[in-house]
Amino acid sequence: GERGKFMMERSLSSYCLAPGLLSRLSRAGFFTVEDLDGVTTHDLSLATNISCELADHILQTVQNSSDIVDQTSEAESEYSTVACQTTRHSQCKTTGPVTALDILYKERSTHSIVTFCAVVDEMLGGGVPLGKITEFCGEPGSGKTQMCFQLAVDTTIPEQFGGVGGEAVYIDTEGSLVVMRIVDIASAAHHHLESVAKGSGNSDQTETVLKLNLDGMMSGIHCVRCLNYLELLSQVALMQDFIDEHPKVKLLVIDSIAFPFRQESMDPSVRSRIMGGIAQSLLRLASDNQLAVSC
Repeated sequence: GERGKFMMERSLSSYCLAPGLLSRLSRAGFFTVEDLDGVTTHDLSLATNISCELADHILQTVQNSSDIVDQTSEAESEYSTVACQTTRHSQCKTTGPVTALDILYKERSTHSIVTFCAVVDEMLGGGVPLGKITEFCGEPGSGKTQMCFQLAVDTTIPEQFGGVGGEAVYIDTEGSLVVMRIVDIASAAHHHLESVAKGSGNSDQTETVLKLNLDGMMSGIHCVRCLNYLELLSQVALMQDFIDEHPKVKLLVIDSIAFPFRQESMDPSVRSRIMGGIAQSLLRLASDNQLAVSC
């Protein structure tokens, strides 16, 4: 059932476990209840380099909190159809195959967030597409963070001007978020919209730009500071709840997704596993909510 799925996705950091144990679990690649599914006390002890007693304590803590789900799972399965209709997304998503033509039509009808850089927009087919992950790569100082600032502002552009009229979430892992730079970009964007409305003579655009102001654009950009990869994992895990509360969110920026991992000394295979898990979570967020993810 939905409750059982929630418990399996529950972060281990939400349990009453010592910080030292949580750190060892995360370094070994264990972040959710699902990661511990089927793991024995001996296996956990070897993977985390802790005693069997501590490993058993961890498993017992998680199991005791999950017992109520086990007791109700059989009853919930009898009402799977009803449960599917009352999930957070309010619809039952099909898992059956679709035709390539259906996918083509869907992609053609998908909106994009313009970057105001003609070359980039042309390369991306009109801008950063909703429902997908777009990664900007380049050397330090090549403008990746500036592009993220621009996208965050552009997300707030009203639909009357070809925008998505949404909000953005900006997760800053590097400490490079400069609010005054965003203010400058937002001011320039607002001035551009005023010029477009004046030149077009469109009454809808004129009325919209009169209602739009800098404060409104800035309040549509939600900023989060993450100091390490554990905080980043927590933010990604909780992002669906935030989106449910803020349905206008159309862009999620992570600047940058690799930085927290460069600050940690961990086995490359563990790092790959963690980043792969983050990528899958971001893809799910993008697809389920039709928002763009940029990192």
